[in-house]
Amino acid sequence: MKKIFLFGLMFLTLSFIQSDVSIDPTGTYETKQNVDNKGNDLGNQGFLSVKYLGNSKIKIQLEYYGRNTKYGPNMGQMDEVLELIGNKAIYASKEYGYCKIEFTFDSKGVKVEMIGESSDFSCGFGVGVYVDGYYYKTSSKSPKFRED
Repeated sequence: MKKIFLFGLMFLTLSFIQSDVSIDPTGTYETKQNVDNKGNDLGNQGFLSVKYLGNSKIKIQLEYYGRNTKYGPNMGQMDEVLELIGNKAIYASKEYGYCKIEFTFDSKGVKVEMIGESSDFSCGFGVGVYVDGYYYKTSSKSPKFRED
């Protein structure tokens, strides 16, 4: 009876220790091709570095280069620590107008969806830079982050 009780107690303790994270997102990612709805290559490119920090936290560095915007080449950058629940992390800010970016991870990459006001600066990126798209995982190694 003692053994069953101890086993049960150990199982409950381990259950509480495990996090809500269902996938290890650590690695580097990049977009492969960014096309408009007519199939024209826009020449835009995004890079994402992610490291799982433990306790359902991830560090993200995002760089996106919008080469063919109507205002010329512009870029967007992000360097944040976000909470990862299951396979999703969400960034939200009101600094430049409402901005929300959802990162949904799977085994091959991450879908990035930017939800904001119609303002070109809603996430603090350059004019006409929208980071939406699918970023393919190119490495599972822990990335080296650039220092600001």
